[in-house]
Amino acid sequence: MEKLENFNKGGSVLVEGPQMVSKRRSAINRRSKTRKGKHCLYCICLVVIVLFVVGVFFFYRFWQVGLGRGKMWQAVFLANNQVYFGKIVRETKELIVLREVYYLREESNLTKEEQAPRFSLVKLGEELHSPEDEMRINKMFVMFVEGLKPSSEIVKNIELLKSKK
Repeated sequence: MEKLENFNKGGSVLVEGPQMVSKRRSAINRRSKTRKGKHCLYCICLVVIVLFVVGVFFFYRFWQVGLGRGKMWQAVFLANNQVYFGKIVRETKELIVLREVYYLREESNLTKEEQAPRFSLVKLGEELHSPEDEMRINKMFVMFVEGLKPSSEIVKNIELLKSKK
């Protein structure tokens, strides 16, 4: 037999009928639905925040390298004091891929009056072993990378060499 009697704080006896029990159950159901709705709202907000952070990370990563990829001239300075000029077409965690590669070669026939060495700009691929015009450079040996302005002497010389061919 089900108990229909309860005591309130004042000590008086409350008798609940089937109608009161169903009202109490509907109030409990409404509260649990409200909690589920709040929980769902928190989950949606968390997913949106995580997607936003991931989106910002990828946008920044690809914007930094990707939007100017293959268009801007870059100078890649290596730990062994070599400098290569070219266009970065791809970058991974380990590698930088450079195309349209040029580098500076020191001219060895100096006269006695010349104190400073002279350099000439050389296109990769014009060497005896005829390498392809692409370099994959291990990032472990890269000191830094600089973007070159169109007004740079190196860029002007590269464009001059390209126009002669």
